[in-house]
Formats: sequence, structure tokens, C-alpha cells
Amino acid sequence: MGWLHFQQYLINNIFLRVYSFNKRAVSCYKKSGFKEIGRRREAYIIGNKKYDDIYMDILATEFKGKIDKLMEKED
Repeated sequence: MGWLHFQQYLINNIFLRVYSFNKRAVSCYKKSGFKEIGRRREAYIIGNKKYDDIYMDILATEFKGKIDKLMEKED
């Protein structure tokens, strides 16, 4: 997904949900510019362990800013 998708479909934000045990995904989303906007604590129990549901989003302006910074680095 890129800036074009935001423009083409007039999307202002993208929302996602990830489980707290998926630390690699959480890290990847944060590096991509997503921010945590909420959490359902202990939403899932697997065996004896409890995990949160993490809600994240990114605004079109935040995504575009991230792309602009990457383009500056390449110049």
C-alpha cells in the first residue's frame, strides 16, 4: 500500500488490530508510522497466558510525511 491508495480511494486513515504476542508485527507497524490508539486488555487467553488486543492507525498526512522523509534520504 502506498500514498497512491490514500489519494485514489480518498482514505484519511487506516486502522488495524494486532495481538500483543505478535511483537514482530507490532514493531513493524510502529516503524511504518502506525500509532497505538487503544487496547483491549487480556482479550485473549491461550493456555495460561493472557494477551491484549492492540488497535493501531495511521493518518494519510502521517503516511505522506513518512514517504517524504524516505524520498529525501534517497536524494
